[in-house]
Formats: sequence, structure tokens, C-alpha cells
Amino acid sequence: MFKKNKKAESFWLNFFSLALILTLCSIFVYSLIRIYKEKGKILKEIAILEKRQKELLAEKEKLSELYSKQKSETYLEGKLRKEGYIKQGEIPVVILPPENQTKEEKSSQIQKEGFFEKIKKFFQNFLRD
Repeated sequence: MFKKNKKAESFWLNFFSLALILTLCSIFVYSLIRIYKEKGKILKEIAILEKRQKELLAEKEKLSELYSKQKSETYLEGKLRKEGYIKQGEIPVVILPPENQTKEEKSSQIQKEGFFEKIKKFFQNFLRD
């Protein structure tokens, strides 16, 4: 009778040991699968961030070129001249179109005008009066 108990105990011991090992293996496999999925997500995110980093570096390069250009005196002088500023001691010169045209110039200009332009001019002059 003592031998039967030993066999029964051995069976249950083997059964629980096997169940424990299978449980631990399944937990291990589940953890590996989860880690593999997380790794895929992280690699995608790294690729996106590297692409964004390249874009930002290109933008930084453009901005640094623009900054160095704007820092130069010639750029600043050009901007100020567009606003109407002049250097001290400069005399501003305004070039106007000639008012006195010869008859030949007027006739050549009239000949260049088309039919619709003549009609447009007629109505403009008519409305002014």
C-alpha cells in the first residue's frame, strides 16, 4: 500500500510540475510576443522622428542662411531704401516721364492703339467732361 501512495504522489508531483512549466513557458512566450509588437511600434516611431529631424535640419539651414543674409548691411540698406529712407547727404532724384512728346511720337503711339483702346479712351474722356 505504501507503494501506491508513492506512485500517486509521484504522478501528482509530475502533473503539477508540468503544469507549472507550461504556465511559465506560456507567460514567457506571451511576453516575447508583446515585446516584439512594441519593438515594431517603436521602430516606426523612430523612422517618423528621423524623417522629421531631417526636415528640421533642412529648415534650420535655410533659416541660418536667411539670418546671415539679413544680417548683412547691403540687405538692410535695400530694405530701408524700399521704405523710402535715404543716406545722410544724399539727394533723392525722381525720374518723371517726358511731358513734351513730338508729333511723330504721338502719331506712332496712336497707330499702336487698337480699336477697343480707342473706344475706351473716348469713353474715359467723355466721362471726365
